[in-house]
Amino acid sequence: MTNNDFKIRLEKRTVEFSVAVIKMLRKIPGGLESKNIREQVMRSATAVGANYREANRAESSADFVFFA
Repeated sequence: MTNNDFKIRLEKRTVEFSVAVIKMLRKIPGGLESKNIREQVMRSATAVGANYREANRAESSADFVFFA
């Protein structure tokens, strides 16, 4: 597997992870306390993929360090 293949597969896996977390969160019963927890977990789970994609698209080493 090449480095580029690895990057593509990992990016796809981060998207799948985000979708899986969102589906799981939909099963948690509603309520004020659980609503706040669900929202925070969803933001955290989706940030993983967003940060990974942003770091991969960095144009220089300084950009990569900034985004990572």
